[in-house]
Amino acid sequence: MHIDKSVSIWKILKKYALRHKVAFFFMFFVVTIGALADLMENYVFKLIVDKVSEGAGSYDADIFWIVALLFFIFVIVNVTFRISGFIGIKIFPKIRTEFRLDLFQYLRSHSQRFFSDNFAGTLASKVNQAGRALDSLYGDILWNFYNAAFFALSSFVLLATVNLKVSLIEIALLSIYFVVVTRFIKRGVHRHKEYADARAVTTGQLVDTIGNMMSVINYAAGKREQDFVRDVCLKENARHRRSWTYQEWIRFGNQFTASLVVIIMTVLGIFLWKDGMASVGDVVMIFTLTNALAGTVRQISHSMIGVSEYVGDIRDALDVIGVKHEVVDVADAKELKNVKGNIGFKDLKFSYPNTNEDLFSDLNISIPQGQKVALIGASGSGKSTFVKMLLRMYDPQSGSICIDGHDIKEVKQDSLRYNIGIVSQEVDLFHRTLFENIAYGKPDASEKEIRRAAEMAHAHDFIVSLPQGYKTLVGERGVKLSGGQRQRVAIARAILKDAPILVFDEATSSLDSESEHLIQKALDPLMRGKTVVAIAHRLSTIKHFDRILVFSNGKVVEDGTHKKLIQKDGEYAHLWKRQSGGFLPEEDTSQDMSETHS
Repeated sequence: MHIDKSVSIWKILKKYALRHKVAFFFMFFVVTIGALADLMENYVFKLIVDKVSEGAGSYDADIFWIVALLFFIFVIVNVTFRISGFIGIKIFPKIRTEFRLDLFQYLRSHSQRFFSDNFAGTLASKVNQAGRALDSLYGDILWNFYNAAFFALSSFVLLATVNLKVSLIEIALLSIYFVVVTRFIKRGVHRHKEYADARAVTTGQLVDTIGNMMSVINYAAGKREQDFVRDVCLKENARHRRSWTYQEWIRFGNQFTASLVVIIMTVLGIFLWKDGMASVGDVVMIFTLTNALAGTVRQISHSMIGVSEYVGDIRDALDVIGVKHEVVDVADAKELKNVKGNIGFKDLKFSYPNTNEDLFSDLNISIPQGQKVALIGASGSGKSTFVKMLLRMYDPQSGSICIDGHDIKEVKQDSLRYNIGIVSQEVDLFHRTLFENIAYGKPDASEKEIRRAAEMAHAHDFIVSLPQGYKTLVGERGVKLSGGQRQRVAIARAILKDAPILVFDEATSSLDSESEHLIQKALDPLMRGKTVVAIAHRLSTIKHFDRILVFSNGKVVEDGTHKKLIQKDGEYAHLWKRQSGGFLPEEDTSQDMSETHS
């Protein structure tokens, strides 16, 4: 199902119900039978009371048949609702999963900027909240709203058999009662949404803090973070109290008004009996039905409080996750196949939102197949943005980026990224085994291929030294491994993928000199025949590249080999001379905001 913030909750309910229409039809059918049987309980009680009052103490065997009928009705009510419950157990969790997967599918297609602007924990919380809310919403509609509505309509018909005026008065009183309660409940919807928002923020903040716990420990910031989390929790608690307080006032008024309606109808029934217009059983039925109907209206109004929360949770998730995608495939996007590796940036213009200046303006760069190109420059000069635009994390305002002559806007994003292998400075590892993390580059790879990739990345030796070897779980984001070990696993993953275009973002920055030397030797055969784009701060790692591009303020100010650029005695030569320990010196980055995005 297409998910976006404009879709109505009703359309969502309809869509998933139609996926399981047979099960829903049967559930509504058995609930209808159960509601009718529930109604008949009141009529059978009337018959029993009439029999008792007519007998005046005499024995009548027919009354036991009526009692037997009452027992049979009890069984029908129990069985029908349990049947609907067992079907619900099978269907509703399935719908919850389907909705979560649809939300996740839409979520994963967002741009990098979206994920930079939102807590990962908050997004996960919203996906889970929305799934649970949809599940609960179906349950309320079936067992509360539909059941109550059918019971109420049938009750009015049954009361009309006693006295039409009584039925009409009952309808009028309960309608007024329902309208008033509903209006007050609707006023509280925004309170429930505020609470849902605060709950999601709290979850996101907790996940963010826990995810950076080593920084908290290293900077002795435990007390500071404790206070920060306390403030977030207190804000959530305040909104929870506001929502809960409003609910309690509604429940108080609800209970009082329902009791008043029951008293009025019971007194009316007594007057009818006094005037000979109703039997004792009729009076009992008026009382039991009115009490049941008042309870039904009370149940619906209580359910509406829950429903408002569920709708709020779903709407809240859609408002955040369902925003329009920034980068989308065109309708007739093609698969990018048989890639050779020719890259071209033509007349490219790009600026980040909320900035007044272009980062790139008429950028033209051509990288032929098989060339190894290094990108250097101070932070904010445009290196990372250049790579991210190649991966189509962002779209330019004008101009084009082509691979083998194909504009990457006209090919499917997955096929584009399938042909690009990446090793970044910040290594992303899943809390899975080392085997699974390496195999992420090629899910169908054999054990032999994975071991070979690990050996080429010089990761095999440290992996087999671990107690569980390749089955070792690496922890969240690879926390159980050292920086150098994580980097080697990432390189092994890229080796296994064997893509025609390789992107390195300071891929060896976390390694010691010996490991770096070994990795460079391993990367040489890997890079042979492939197009390579490498962001470098350690100039010694790109000295032998075919070409070096020096970026400054979104422009390529120098372009050439290491030898030619040294001879030119320009910015690159200046950086090379100033280099200490193989790292670029600190430079002013205030003039460009792009790296906060990249």
